[in-house]
Amino acid sequence: GPYIAAWMREKDKGVTLNFMAIIFPILGIITMSVLSFGIKIAEKIGFKTTIAIGSQTIALAFLIISFIQDIGGFIAVFCIMVGIAGGLLYMLPIICGWRYFPNRRGLVSGMTIGGYGFGSFIFNFVCKAIANPDNLKPTVEEQENGKTVKYFDS
Repeated sequence: GPYIAAWMREKDKGVTLNFMAIIFPILGIITMSVLSFGIKIAEKIGFKTTIAIGSQTIALAFLIISFIQDIGGFIAVFCIMVGIAGGLLYMLPIICGWRYFPNRRGLVSGMTIGGYGFGSFIFNFVCKAIANPDNLKPTVEEQENGKTVKYFDS
């Protein structure tokens, strides 16, 4: 989003908010492409092992991203590593819940996916508090495609 765009614009003035919008569709395509493999892998090597590997992959991705200085590398590492790991992990809590509550699949699915949404909602505020603790507004104005867009001063 806007914080990553501001950070990347320090290195490359060609980075725009419109360009950054490509990240989530790519991430979604990669995540959905590997979604069904997570269950198959977990059944072969175990759910705990699959979750450990996927979680460590996501953590490693964010560590690597913290050192990346160009937008192409950021998009590649974020979308590939987080997309694959996220896709492998997404269904596992639902499948585990179904195994413990076979007669309550709808409830388990709803609670799990609701938990994903609630976690995203809360984590948005946590990230914002870390990245912008004083709730500063973007001040740098740029013209992009005939529109005035504001960026954070980095």
